[in-house]
Amino acid sequence: MTMAGSVRVRPVQPSQRWINDYGGVSEGTASLAKGTGEPTSQVSNIDLRGWVWDALCLVHLSHAGLTEEQVLVLLEVLGYPGYLQVLPLEWARSRTAAGPWVQERPNGTLSLTHQSLGQAMGLLLLSSGGLRRTRQGYHLSLAQFLQRQGRELCSWPKILEELPWHLEQSEAWRELHTFFIEPQTVEHLSTTWRQSPQLRMDVVRYWTLLILRGYDPYTSYQSLLGKGSHPRTLVQSGRWAFPPATHTEQREVHSNRAFMTEAQSDGNEDGCQWDPGVKGRVEMLVSELLLCLNRKGEAEQILLQAENTLTQASEQDRNRDSVMLLLTVRQTLAELYGDGPAQRGRDIL
Repeated sequence: MTMAGSVRVRPVQPSQRWINDYGGVSEGTASLAKGTGEPTSQVSNIDLRGWVWDALCLVHLSHAGLTEEQVLVLLEVLGYPGYLQVLPLEWARSRTAAGPWVQERPNGTLSLTHQSLGQAMGLLLLSSGGLRRTRQGYHLSLAQFLQRQGRELCSWPKILEELPWHLEQSEAWRELHTFFIEPQTVEHLSTTWRQSPQLRMDVVRYWTLLILRGYDPYTSYQSLLGKGSHPRTLVQSGRWAFPPATHTEQREVHSNRAFMTEAQSDGNEDGCQWDPGVKGRVEMLVSELLLCLNRKGEAEQILLQAENTLTQASEQDRNRDSVMLLLTVRQTLAELYGDGPAQRGRDIL
């Protein structure tokens, strides 16, 4: 085994000890000292079961960390409810044992603080011995959690940061597209888009992946804006319909259709209209996204729609924000005609 391989495997032994001591799993009979000498062969015989292993995987595979509360709720989802529920004392003991390897950030989220532990986790997830849930299966469980219970335990910025990531890792492209054209998602994006450069880059990257798989942002958002529906909560909209949670590989992504389905109309959309200020802000968001994707003609059409939306607004719908937005729309149109989409897209990003 190479020196690099030795460094990567070094955290495997404490990981196995945590799993054995606190995860309700008896130690396997295989020895880490035996095998072909490759890192994956040395970890392939570890019994990867129990709540400690699941908790480590959840923290490792999260995009920006999870809080203790979120991890404990997720463990219940993964199969530790009722008498199997992780007790506070058990959790405290495992946290103490993990010591410097798993620490809490200032924002309250847990993270693996050593790169070597993250590398070891990657090797363990690639191994076959004792593995009952794959990397993709954990991403799927995290995505389901964010949709079922995320609004209770996560802020919208957290959902925007985490959920698309897990959908991408699950290769759930249809569901990723559905999330990004959900009215409530679009409204929240429109209020945070300009304040978060990282979010802008992430959304552009996700849409680039979606375009490669046949999804079109222009027609998708035109369809949304043409529906004239108020943004509703994800639960109210009914767009997310998950299959019952089980603990078999059937939960994993053999087909994207097993993940979530499109909503059936509840009949409450007839006659609803976007608030002009909200619609104008969303149209501005879409136009800037299209510019970042170097689609000048489509961005121009959306900007002209936004100008019309804000110009035609009644007196009672006009306020300082809508007036400033109208000025921004017109300024963007002027810059678009003068500088071209490439420069404007770079300015936005």
